[in-house]
Amino acid sequence: GEVGSKLSFMMGGGKRHFIDSKLYENGTRSDGLDLIDQYKKISDRNAFVESRTELNNLNFSNVDRVLGIFSDSHLQYHLETDANSRQPTLEEMTRKAIEFLSRNEEGYFIFIEGGRIDTAHHDNMARLALDEVVEFSKAINAARELTSEEDTLIVVTADHSHAFSYSGYPVS
Repeated sequence: GEVGSKLSFMMGGGKRHFIDSKLYENGTRSDGLDLIDQYKKISDRNAFVESRTELNNLNFSNVDRVLGIFSDSHLQYHLETDANSRQPTLEEMTRKAIEFLSRNEEGYFIFIEGGRIDTAHHDNMARLALDEVVEFSKAINAARELTSEEDTLIVVTADHSHAFSYSGYPVS
C-alpha cells in the first residue's frame, strides 16, 4: 500500500508486526501477509537487513530503499547487548542512515528516536534509562559530526517527560 512507500530508510524492531502468525512463529498479524516479503518483491533495489553485520556491509550503490528490522519486538537495551550483538547501536543506525540519505542532493529529513529511554522509565529501570540517554547522545553527536551547521537543522525533543529519582536506604 501507500503507507511508508515514500520512506527510503527505516530501521528498528517489531518484526512480529510485519508477518502473519501462520507464516512466522512470533508473528502477530492475522491477515495472511508478510510485509517484509512484499517490500523485497517491490524492487530488487530494496534492501532488507536484520543484523549489524548486514547493515555495516550494505553497499548503497545499487540500493534505493533500506529496511532494517533487528528484533521481533523492541530493540534490546544497549546495556543488555555486547560487542558481538546482532543489533546495531542507535549511533551505528544513525551513521548509516545519514550516509545513505546524504546521497540526495535535494536534502533529506531524518527522524531518529531514542525510544528505549521511555520504556526503561515506564519500567522504573533508572540505570537502563540513563544509559539509553547516553546512547541517544552518541547518535546526536554522530549526526552533528556527519552534517554541516550551515545547511542542517537538528531538533532534539521528547514526546513527554519522566521524573527521574533514585530511592533506597543507606547502607550501614
